[in-house]
Amino acid sequence: MRPSHFFIAALSGIVLSHAPLASARCEYEKRIHQVFPTSALHQLTVNALAGSLDVRGGDGDEVVFSGKACTDKQRYLDRMSLDVDERGDQLELTVIIPYDDPDFHAEYAYMDIELTVPRHLETRLRDSSGDLVVEDASVIDIDDSSGDIRVTGGRTDLSVEDSSGDITLRNMAGSITVEDSSGEIRISEVKGNVTIPRDSSGDIGVSNVSGTVQVRRDSSGSIRIDRVGQGVTIDSDGSGDIDLDDIEGDVSIGSDGSGRVDVRRIGGNFTLAAKGDGSIRVRDVKGSVSTPR
Repeated sequence: MRPSHFFIAALSGIVLSHAPLASARCEYEKRIHQVFPTSALHQLTVNALAGSLDVRGGDGDEVVFSGKACTDKQRYLDRMSLDVDERGDQLELTVIIPYDDPDFHAEYAYMDIELTVPRHLETRLRDSSGDLVVEDASVIDIDDSSGDIRVTGGRTDLSVEDSSGDITLRNMAGSITVEDSSGEIRISEVKGNVTIPRDSSGDIGVSNVSGTVQVRRDSSGSIRIDRVGQGVTIDSDGSGDIDLDDIEGDVSIGSDGSGRVDVRRIGGNFTLAAKGDGSIRVRDVKGSVSTPR
């Protein structure tokens, strides 16, 4: 049986009210430890709720799940569990915390998770609240509501959708796509391309990218991009400074609302279509320069 109603209810907002206490208290706890062989697996999906999620890639051929369930009353522990759904080459692990049950009145309930996976195994992560750390693994998708995200040593393309919390991605082997509502975005050492379709608030910093960098829509916060092997495109920026440095290809900024624009060491052409408040400074551009009059 797939316990989707537990997970959907938690993501809709109920679990977030439990998260602040979760990080500080654990009056009653139990451990859940399970091991799954991966010889026939192609993809792993993990649906986590409140609590931290720590994913590490390893040399073995097993998925090792270790969870610490915490709550304020002993009687609730038996109702916190892990659902396992294995279908062919797909394994899905879902944390069960029945926040939506009428007789579940925990002041807080969460599960901290440590997960070891083979480095090559494609993995999808869904998390509602709490920090998420990934190291040296093939995580292809992260869907997170709140809490910081930190990924280092990513071994494949990665897509991140996040509501709040800082995002740090470093030493990534593939291309990166990030959609974020609030919190800082820091991306560095990327072998592929970087695309940010939407960022509502918080600074963006991108550095040392082999491919292209594209920011489609940024509402507020500064943008700093440097050391890019190909071109940079910023379609729309609402407010905050833009700093671009050491870009090998063309640079194009569609519209900028407020804040200064500082561009230097550009290997191709530079185009700024529309500029609002703030100064424009352009230096060391090898191609043509086009800015508003």
